[in-house]
This record gives sequence, C-alpha cells and structure tokens, in this order.
Amino acid sequence: MPGLSFDLCLQALSSGAKHYVPRTRQRGARQRRGNGPLMTSRLIPIVSLSLFASPLTLMAQNEEELELMKVYATRTSDSIHDTPASVTILERSDIDKFDSPGANLSTVLGKMLPGFGAPTESVSSFGQTLRGRDVLILIDGIPQIENRQISRQLNNVKVESIARVEVISGANAIYGSGAPGGIINIITKSYSTEAASFETYLGTSFASKPLSYRSQTYNTQQTISGTLGSWKYLASIGAEARNNRFDSSGKIIPPEPAQTSRSDTDSYDVLLKGLYQITPDSFVEANLQLFQEKQDTDYVAMLNPYRGEAGLELDEQPESKRKQIGLRYESGSFFGQKLSVLAYHRNRELSFFPFYITVPAPIVNQSRTFAEVTGAKAVVETRLAESVEMAWGLDLERDKGKQRAHSYSQLRYQISEGKIYNGKSADYDYGPVIQTDKAGL
Repeated sequence: MPGLSFDLCLQALSSGAKHYVPRTRQRGARQRRGNGPLMTSRLIPIVSLSLFASPLTLMAQNEEELELMKVYATRTSDSIHDTPASVTILERSDIDKFDSPGANLSTVLGKMLPGFGAPTESVSSFGQTLRGRDVLILIDGIPQIENRQISRQLNNVKVESIARVEVISGANAIYGSGAPGGIINIITKSYSTEAASFETYLGTSFASKPLSYRSQTYNTQQTISGTLGSWKYLASIGAEARNNRFDSSGKIIPPEPAQTSRSDTDSYDVLLKGLYQITPDSFVEANLQLFQEKQDTDYVAMLNPYRGEAGLELDEQPESKRKQIGLRYESGSFFGQKLSVLAYHRNRELSFFPFYITVPAPIVNQSRTFAEVTGAKAVVETRLAESVEMAWGLDLERDKGKQRAHSYSQLRYQISEGKIYNGKSADYDYGPVIQTDKAGL
C-alpha cells in the first residue's frame, strides 16, 4: 500500500531560518492497524468476500484531507537539543486573538510571546527584551536598528498590516549586530492568488466606566490584492483614532510625559507591494511602507498627586514618522547557484514631549530625532558537492542620524504650572551628527 505523500515547499527566511509547508492526504482504508493479517486461509470464501468488500466501502467513505501542517527549520546543522535557540511563528490567526482596536504590536507581543517583556502602554518598547536581552527587529527582512536607537520600532507598523511574526530567540550572534537575545521578523501582508481580492477591517472599543465617546477607539483598514499573470500587487491603507484612557475609577489617565503614550493620537499606515515573476524560480519585488502617528491632546500629567488635567497648550505635539522602500530580487538558477539580493532605504522622524531641565542652565526643551539608513544585502548559495553547500554574501549599510531641539518660554511654563508650551525659539543641535558605515562579508 502506498504511504503518505508530502509536497514540501521551502521558503527562506531573512533571518536565516527556513520552513517547509507539507500537505498531507490520508486514505483511511489504506492504513493497516495492528500486526495481524487481513485474512487467513482458514476462512470460507463467503467470509473472504465480506472482508474484501469492507475496505472498498471504507475507501469511499473515510477519505479525508488533513489540516495544513508547517515544519520550521534553520540552516544550522546542530541538534535542537544542543542549540539553546527556539523558533516561534505567530500567524495572523494567533495575532487576532490578542489584537484589539488601539493596541500596537508591542502590546500584542507582550501578551503572547513567551519570554518577551510586558507591554509598556506607550509608543516605546524600551525594556521589552527576550529573557533580558535586546532583540533585532526586522520588517520584511529590513533591519530597524540605528546608531541613535529609539525604541519605537514595534509601534511604527499597524498590526492590521501584518501577516505573521517570526521570532528566533536564544543564541543568535550569527544574525549580526543588535541580536544578542534574538530577532523579531515582521512579515507584512502578501498577495492573493485571485485576480482581485478585497479585505475590509472595522473595529471600535470603549471603556465601560465612564461610558463615553471620550474613551472610544476607531480602527479601519482596507486591502486590495491579486495576481494577474506574472504580476502580483497589494495595496493596504489603514487609519486609527484613539481618544482618552481612563482608570478603574473613571478618571483620565494623562499622556505619558517621557516616552509619549498613545492617548489622543491618530495614526495612518500605507503598504504598497508589487511582484513580477520573471521565471518559475526567479522574481523581483518592490514595496513601500509609510506610517505616521501624531498626538493631539488637551491633557497634561500633574504631580502630587499624579493626575491628568486639561489646559495643555503645545505648539508641536509628539509624533512618529517612518518611510521604508525595499527592492528584492531572487533567482534559483543564477549560474547554477541561488541568489538573493535586497536593497533598501528608510528614514524616520520622532519627536518627544517637552521637559524642563536645569543643567547646565534652566530651559524648557523639546527634541526631535532623525535617522536615514540605506543598505544592501546579497546572499549566494553554492553547491560544492552532492552533500556540501556554502552560503556567502555581502552586507553594506550607511546609517546617518541627528537630533535637533528647540526651547519654549520658561516664564509661561512656570506660571501655568507646566501646561503652556509656546513662544518657540529657533531650532538648535541637540547632539552631534553621527554617520556609521558598515560592511560585512
């Protein structure tokens, strides 16, 4: 009798991991159970006919298709028992169980990823590590690390734009700078196999105490994708509006004044992707990602006791901006070798809530950081012998960052007890311009 059949589909992860997608079909009557024979020579012919007819009936009735099973592997040849690393794949269905209107990826991963830090309830993921060690965050294989590291990477992509999240934790020095604890690879939505497919998401949430529009969050996402011959396309646009947050007593929780919270914020997310299948084993793909989130609140945090009070006047409220462009080429028959090339450019701009400092002189200061990163990666897999394969490549990256700031009227700040920030001065440097060039082979 024939056994189970598997159709293994191999897809390389940017982190160096690979996974296989087998499809399994099982015919119940073709599997023998037990060690005994189907029949013995001692049975009379009538009984023998009955025994032979029963499996034929089962073959017609018990045919079933097993659920899709995914098997994940890495390029390392060590046994799983010898390698202190683990692979976690969070599919879209898993993310939906913990996602809700107003939640960012930092909150979702903090609830569902083993060993990951608890949610910070702010735009920052600072302190969210894998078992106490920093992680490298990738979005579609593009690293999000910078020389002026600001921990907002998990807030700079809308959860509804994500197809899955791949996490490799443990001993991950082989994955490069910034990955002592592991990597988190965020994979955005992929293409539909139909000519045109539409997906609409609408969501809202609100606090039960007080039951008011002031606590509501509104979330929407529209996606269209499809395949037309050798071309694939995807366009996804989303928006989210969040109002105030309240504690269990019905009192307003003020915006977090240090790293900035998500109260009274509006965010927008745009994802555009296109792919051209050159040959069955080669393609070129381009993608564009835009994200912006800005706060517009009337509340400010007051101390002694800690509370939120209305009356904030701030010329420039905190915001986050990110733009990313990627171009990927892959070929399975590049002079008898496998070739993968990724080129990217991204920039981001982040601003903070102003704060009062007294050193070296009293000043009401508000800062804004900028980063611009351009890079390229190429990997070639060469088969040297029947059982020997070598992977080699080149990484290039230029990372340029700066920080600017401006001050507000100290007198108005003090008279208003920290509620009025206007009378902005001219911009000035808030640190040196830093440029880092990296090359690896």
